Amino acid sequence: MKAAFAQLRAADQTAIGVFHDNMIDAFAALSPEERAAALEALRSAAPATRQSLTDEGSIPGPALSPEARERVQELQNMTPEQRRERLRERIRERREERRQQQNATP
Repeated sequence: MKAAFAQLRAADQTAIGVFHDNMIDAFAALSPEERAAALEALRSAAPATRQSLTDEGSIPGPALSPEARERVQELQNMTPEQRRERLRERIRERREERRQQQNATP
């Protein structure tokens, strides 16, 4: 019995890891304002139940702008490697912006 639960925990951790990776990719594509709105929607949402997960349209989507929804949909259609490359590029851009700001500051 202990071995069965150990396998179950390992499988859960694997599934949760994939979910967390997807969340990281999705949040990385959002602007700070959109990220804040999404986090607030997640914080204020009612807990999911088995019934609510099977009911179509019972859970409203997060309060995101149409542009943010489009970017999230675009990310969902990408392969994991494409998402990683997009994230790397955004990190490079932000790093370059910070360097420029630091060089501009006397």
